[in-house]
Amino acid sequence: MQKHRWLVSIIFACFALAGLSACEKKAESGPAETAGKEIDQATAKTNDKLKQAGEKISEGANTLTKKVGEKMEQAGEKIQQAADHDKDADK
Repeated sequence: MQKHRWLVSIIFACFALAGLSACEKKAESGPAETAGKEIDQATAKTNDKLKQAGEKISEGANTLTKKVGEKMEQAGEKIQQAADHDKDADK
């Protein structure tokens, strides 16, 4: 009779362990992992926006540099013309 109780106890323990392991959750993402993924996505979007902004700033700087160069050239021409005019007036 003692062997019978021992065997029943072992069988019951095996079924209990099998039942508990069947109830175990699969690897679902928890709140920290979900938050981490959201942070990663937000960081990627921010990096993309910063890159686009940097490209626009660079384009604007190039355009501004070109316009300033043109104005400097025009000013140089006017200074040269004024110098030539003064030279002619001195003669």
